[in-house]
Amino acid sequence: VERALTSALFQTYQNKEIIIVGDHCTDNTEETLRSLGLFRSDTKVKGIWENLPERNAYEKELLKNPEIRWFIGPVRATNRATELCSGEWIAHLDDDDTWTKDHIEVLLDFAIKGNYEMVYGDYEEERYGVRKIVENGCQTWLYKKYVADIFRYDSKCWKKKWDRVSDIDVFKRMESAGVKMGHLKKVVAFVLPR
Repeated sequence: VERALTSALFQTYQNKEIIIVGDHCTDNTEETLRSLGLFRSDTKVKGIWENLPERNAYEKELLKNPEIRWFIGPVRATNRATELCSGEWIAHLDDDDTWTKDHIEVLLDFAIKGNYEMVYGDYEEERYGVRKIVENGCQTWLYKKYVADIFRYDSKCWKKKWDRVSDIDVFKRMESAGVKMGHLKKVVAFVLPR
């Protein structure tokens, strides 16, 4: 709520829907989201909340391995959120990241002017007390809904010998297929310690 959702709600670009998919949340996530008024019909921003059912025994066992959890953890929720989207463009944001206030506006403008199907920017990250600018991360992506529908995240990406992380895997598949991509050399997101 304090990071991702706040940065999504207070964008300079206003025509948006916010889709939040929980991966079998067992806490008070739904009540917290409802208290923000996201799901009322009289609000400017359309909000959708869905909580996925518990994972099967095989997936639960896989996710005990921290490396595999890192590779495939968000796949199920990301794919479901894509299915629920009704807009022409999708911007992805994980629960612990934030966007700049003009994230959607500048990326959408860049995409339209360049006739791109997928655009990404830079993000600022902090690791072990050191901040740096990084090119390309899924928290900077803005892409056409049809691209997301075609290039779904792969829950078996961890089995590969390369590009094993789900977002890198999907990006490389888009790139190989010739999706028209553009890189905006501007910080549009932050990945900071929790």
